[in-house]
Amino acid sequence: MFNKIRKLFILASLLILAVSYLPVKGYAEGEDQNNVRIDINKKVPLQSFNGPLLEFTFDSNGDINSFKAVDPNTKNSDEISIRGEVAGELGVQTIIYPNIGSKTITVGYYVATASGIPATSLSISYDLQRGVTRYSSKSNAGYAFDSKILPVVGSTNTKTISITQTGYYQVKFTLDVFFSNGTQKSYNASSDTVLLNRMARPYPTIYTDPISGKSVSEPSADWTKTSSPVSWTQTDINRFRTWYEGTYNLTNFQWGAYEIHHIRPRIYGGTNDNSNLIPLPPSIHSSYTAFFSGY
Repeated sequence: MFNKIRKLFILASLLILAVSYLPVKGYAEGEDQNNVRIDINKKVPLQSFNGPLLEFTFDSNGDINSFKAVDPNTKNSDEISIRGEVAGELGVQTIIYPNIGSKTITVGYYVATASGIPATSLSISYDLQRGVTRYSSKSNAGYAFDSKILPVVGSTNTKTISITQTGYYQVKFTLDVFFSNGTQKSYNASSDTVLLNRMARPYPTIYTDPISGKSVSEPSADWTKTSSPVSWTQTDINRFRTWYEGTYNLTNFQWGAYEIHHIRPRIYGGTNDNSNLIPLPPSIHSSYTAFFSGY
């Protein structure tokens, strides 16, 4: 009983450690070619292929006997060893990125390492989850599945999942490994959450005004259009400029290098209140406009 409790405590600690790692780029291959190591990204940036690698070593039954979280850029790692019996190595790199303009997300896998594996085949499922804010609960929004994957280096495939509306999206991966002794083990991973519009365009990088310190906040994904948006006239523009210059003690501010952005667009209920306005360079303003044109 003590050993079972101890094992559950260690596994819980591994999960807590896993979610603390931020997404980075790169792939780090295991050093010990005699280990059974199943590497699957626990956190994957939704706009790129790679994330930090979590290395698990397994015995021939697929049970965890060690864990390593590797930052591929610095090669730093935290390792916890549980027990020593090992049998082979397997590395699976998850793939995920949005296809801007096509209303789809590409998901997939790439078998990066394979040596001495007591596994006959793999399968991987991709569950697309959507929420209306970054930290709200998410519901199912799409699904894809790959089966009968051979555990051979170079095996790869991608699939597309359609999206129909703006949302905060996350992909949950389930990797099933079928071992030669007839057992089956499942390992779970998830992507970062990213805000996409209905055309699969990511929300721009958050801009912070260097003068006021105000940032463009992320929108909720459940805004609806209004039939009577507030007007935006030269009088409104002049009023905000006067307020901005007076509030931040500015003289001869170069308004020609900026455009005034409504953080919540007027068409989605935004107002002309100073709290909803921020000056942006034109190139940055256009990126927000492009996002909301497909909102």
